[in-house]
Amino acid sequence: MRRDSEQPYLAAVLNNLAELRQAQGRYEEAESYHQRALEIWKNALGTEHPHYATGLNNLAGLYYRRGEYAKAEQLHQRSLNIRQEMLGANHVDVAQTLNNLAELYRTQGWYARAEPLYLRALRIYQRATEQPNSNTAAILNNLAQLYFDLGNYEAAESYTKKALAIWEQLLEPNHPQLASVLNNLGTIYAKRAFPAQAQRCYTRALSIQSKNGQTTHPITARILTNLAVLYQGQGEYERAKLLLCHALDIWRQVVGFEHPEIAATLYNLARLHHNQGQLPTAESFYRRAIAILETTLGPEHPSVAEMLQGYAALKYDRGEEAEAKEIQSRIRQIQSTHAEKNPPRLIRQTQDPPR
Repeated sequence: MRRDSEQPYLAAVLNNLAELRQAQGRYEEAESYHQRALEIWKNALGTEHPHYATGLNNLAGLYYRRGEYAKAEQLHQRSLNIRQEMLGANHVDVAQTLNNLAELYRTQGWYARAEPLYLRALRIYQRATEQPNSNTAAILNNLAQLYFDLGNYEAAESYTKKALAIWEQLLEPNHPQLASVLNNLGTIYAKRAFPAQAQRCYTRALSIQSKNGQTTHPITARILTNLAVLYQGQGEYERAKLLLCHALDIWRQVVGFEHPEIAATLYNLARLHHNQGQLPTAESFYRRAIAILETTLGPEHPSVAEMLQGYAALKYDRGEEAEAKEIQSRIRQIQSTHAEKNPPRLIRQTQDPPR
């Protein structure tokens, strides 16, 4: 007879605890629970069982949130192989892993890899049921993010609104998922120069987070950052600085000091000081942000090029033209490499997903 600690039901409980801790932003505890669950499933059911694949998928999701993308990709690929072999290519669990793997690629700037995985996952979910469901909403939301990253804000807005409509139909009015999608919609409005609509989305999202006791959650940090950027664009620098410092404090509690979200927040602080003419302080923030992003995402990630644009502008403003030109040369090199990895013909920016 197996010991109680080896029973699959205990692994399921540990997995659920891990998901809860992850939702709370308590990633170290979540990792410990995930690893214990995996070990139990491995001993009780073997490494080719769908439950084991679920554990791999969930642990990969945790690594993704922590910015450990190589680990996440490896686990997602293992999970995908098991699920396709054991459940079939059109099973909804396969769609889940395809979506997660696509999201991982999108985050790293591999848009041409991400889009077909999203679309395949969407087709699987749509074949499974014609009723509105959260899985379909998630794919629509992620496709919106893909098109947002590509600068197609009109398409991004359309997909985000479709996702929001489904979630508002399925969820309670103050469900945390609504805060996340409202944050995304606010960011799109900001990019499209609709600041009033953006602020309404951010304010509603923060209210939802507060009502759920998630004031130190990663989503809250993202909302604060985006609202700060909006205020900065309106010239409300001190108000923006307070929000960015609050967001930075949250991120440091959740992910430590070396993470893309830390880099993004530092970059926004750099831009804020740059706009105020505080150039030495701005340069310090630019350099720290770029260094973190190069370490976590790699020196040729498109986000590195975006940050370098701001740094080059700073160098020009400081009269350091030679250094600015060197930085711009590097930007062009990154952009060229990125274009080779993502052929434009593979990205169908204006095409609706299959129905």
